[in-house]
Amino acid sequence: MWWNSSRHSRVSILGETCDIVGNMSYVGRLEVMGRVKGDVVVSGMVVIGCAGFCTGTIKADALEIHGTVHG
Repeated sequence: MWWNSSRHSRVSILGETCDIVGNMSYVGRLEVMGRVKGDVVVSGMVVIGCAGFCTGTIKADALEIHGTVHG
């Protein structure tokens, strides 16, 4: 099962065609394959995929970057 009530088992994926403008907060694992312009605060892990792009501050328990981050 990919999702249950445990906060660290939640996974959200922002696809390559997704553009987010604004600050985000999330609990669980956040995978960014698209673009985020704003600050990201995650209680859990953030993965910036190969096509992912983030402009802003990222605060997370863990961060894995394969794409581009400016912040």
